[in-house]
Amino acid sequence: MSTIRAFLDIPYCENPHRKQHLDLYIPEKNDDNPLSDIMVVYIHGGAWRAGDRSEFKFLAQQFALLGFPTCVIGYRLSPQLKDWSADTPVFRDGAPPLYHPAHLDDCARALGWLWNESGPYITPVATEDSEIPRGPKRFYLVGHSAGAQLSGMLLFEPHRLESLGGRELFDAVAGVVGVEGIFDIPLLSKMYPDYNDFIFGAFTKDPKALTDASPRHHSMRKLSQEDEKILNLKGGDGAHCLPPHLIVQSLDDELLSPDQALQYFEHIQREGGLGSGGAALNTVVKGTHDGMLRERGFFDAVADFVRGIEASHRRIP
Repeated sequence: MSTIRAFLDIPYCENPHRKQHLDLYIPEKNDDNPLSDIMVVYIHGGAWRAGDRSEFKFLAQQFALLGFPTCVIGYRLSPQLKDWSADTPVFRDGAPPLYHPAHLDDCARALGWLWNESGPYITPVATEDSEIPRGPKRFYLVGHSAGAQLSGMLLFEPHRLESLGGRELFDAVAGVVGVEGIFDIPLLSKMYPDYNDFIFGAFTKDPKALTDASPRHHSMRKLSQEDEKILNLKGGDGAHCLPPHLIVQSLDDELLSPDQALQYFEHIQREGGLGSGGAALNTVVKGTHDGMLRERGFFDAVADFVRGIEASHRRIP
């Protein structure tokens, strides 16, 4: 069995909250492993108010055993909402609110740290002009449930990554896997009114806020005014294109309708007109909303997706 090096509880920002840490699972250095200079980045779900990176050690270890250096990132969570019907929301235990885009900004910071600082932890990538160990050449984002909303928004709002690593960091995201994902928050609120406590607790009740935080309601053809302003000031160099997407949706999911995945798949396909990488839809993987993460079919689907893209960068035996 391959040896895995684990580096746990690494802070990715200054003065970190306890959730602003990440875990790395790196296969032992092997010159025969063509995947040693990429990184699978897992963003957990939990309705933006629950979950912890430590719960996904099994997942990271499995990807690492398949040869993929893997990172599980943590991010700050919204407190549980006690009463969202009042004009002023009341959170349990008197906790202060934490709204979008706080979760998203944390995920961006984690990617920025991986890009700029993770070299000493992983197999160094030599560069022509420097002997300083570099981080991964390419990232593959794997977001589950609420984590799929976060992975999607990282791309549809390019300034969040580019402010931390320039255009190179945005372009380093080579593929995205949305798993049992939430891609359309207004649709989620409409179909599942009982979910509004955690939806409003993370995004407020403002309809515009729900739409603005939904990847399905964004387009690379029309970046937000904030993105346009920031990218223009930084001297943007051409259109932003989405990387290839894999949308995975178990038809056994007891918490989400497949409409989220199906409509997002169609949305990404339409975005392909800009020269983006296109999308694939997998509804073959079995299992419940969380249980499917332990299915072999899930790991096989992600591994095949990543290897397929890597084959376009270099020949993989």
